[in-house]
Amino acid sequence: MDNFGRGKWTLKSRRLATEGSSLAPSGIRSNQDLDPIPPQQMTWNGLDFANYWVSDLVNITSWSVGTAPLLVGLSTVDTVTILFLSGICKAVPTILIGYVGSDYHIPFPIAIRSSFGYYFGYFPVFSRAILSAVWLGVNCYYGLFAMTEAIAAIWPSYRNIPNHLPTSAGITTQQMISFFLFSCLHIPFMMIPVERLKKLFLWKTILIVPVSIAMTVWICAAHRWLFVATFSSTTNSWLTSAINMSDFSRFSKRTRGQWAQLPTIPILKTIYSVLGLAVVGAGRVLYDEDLSSPVAMLPYWHTTGGGRFLAFCCACLWLLAQISCDLSANSVPFGHDAMAILPRWLNVRRGSILCLFLGTWAMVPWLIVNSASKFLTFMSAYGVFLCPICSIMIVDYFLVRKRKLNLLDLYHPHGCYRYFAGVNWRALVTEIAFIAINLPGMINTITPSIPIPVALLRIYQMNWFITTVGSFFVYWGLCLVFPPTESLSTAILTSGEIAIDVVTGLQEVKMGGDSKA
Repeated sequence: MDNFGRGKWTLKSRRLATEGSSLAPSGIRSNQDLDPIPPQQMTWNGLDFANYWVSDLVNITSWSVGTAPLLVGLSTVDTVTILFLSGICKAVPTILIGYVGSDYHIPFPIAIRSSFGYYFGYFPVFSRAILSAVWLGVNCYYGLFAMTEAIAAIWPSYRNIPNHLPTSAGITTQQMISFFLFSCLHIPFMMIPVERLKKLFLWKTILIVPVSIAMTVWICAAHRWLFVATFSSTTNSWLTSAINMSDFSRFSKRTRGQWAQLPTIPILKTIYSVLGLAVVGAGRVLYDEDLSSPVAMLPYWHTTGGGRFLAFCCACLWLLAQISCDLSANSVPFGHDAMAILPRWLNVRRGSILCLFLGTWAMVPWLIVNSASKFLTFMSAYGVFLCPICSIMIVDYFLVRKRKLNLLDLYHPHGCYRYFAGVNWRALVTEIAFIAINLPGMINTITPSIPIPVALLRIYQMNWFITTVGSFFVYWGLCLVFPPTESLSTAILTSGEIAIDVVTGLQEVKMGGDSKA
């Protein structure tokens, strides 16, 4: 529970109230948001998971990202095939990693301890937190343009605000105002409890999907052939976001509900990248301009009062799309990570707000986006760290442990998941091995003057395939040769979906023990 607004402000007063329902032993920092969720919050079904991915994938950033490689020259068949397969490759690990959340109703920072160890588990938690903050900042940067269009539709003079910032700032005064307003707009939505976000995702699905399709049809009506001609592109897959899934799958009624993600992810990735390409092609013909964002066409609607009203409505809906994406893909995962690192002071809500401030101001996202080559290098490098996490979690949960975990020991620093000094050396060796083979290519990409063999550069360029598949088999092999018997023999809970009364019973036992102390 937050203590904001109660008494004199001191650092000590900002500590979260002690919560006796925590499964962690006495003296171990934890809080209720890290516990298995209570039965009344297990409400998500297949439709809710589909709406979640509409929230995550249908936004300005996703629309724009497919237009970047337009000049690569891929054929229509090649492009559609790659987009669809990349969606499949994202959906499968997302569902598999989500099983631990739907089985045990625990968040990612707790689930990761079974495969990485109690203390080494902080490495993937911290890594994911940084990436979440960066992406939230990037999404806010793209969102500022929708904020500008919404304001300009009412007050056209807003576009003419004089700039008082130097060119080196990478942003204008007017853009900074829009950026600030849009970042502040996130805060009310961050107050919504995670289990209730499904309602926001549902409304976004109802509103933004028909609007985005209608906007594309409107601009392409005079040049229908552009739907075919502008297919020549591909997109980044953002596969590492799969590790977020247990933060949301823990709210599922049944494990099978999350299989709705399998068709949803590839279909959405394909459709919305294609819509982006179609608008770019139509914009070149109609306006002699690359409309790489859906809000880029809105200024052309300001010729009449009715056009300005439509521009305002569409801009507001894209603001909603951007905010809901930030919640599902960035601020909520960051909140879970932050509270695992500082559980005495942070819960999901406080962590989400911290992510907002770090992502929007500390990360300086307008400089990141405007330095596109450095940004892509950073994102590719981060895949080297995060992709093995996906593979290790899948192997450990399904092949090594057969979906059996000791739930209480996940919260105990001296439990069966301590391994050696809190580190599962098998995960450590796997992580280091694939960082090492990608390191030369990473260095050459950052500093091209440093020569390396072509083979090493190709390994880095294919880092997702090599790192994901390779780490899968390396970790599995290590577990076969050196089985983690210390953490297998004490698995006390059955595989598959844990009965609700088991989770409830564990919490009641802990609460009863605390009350007697």
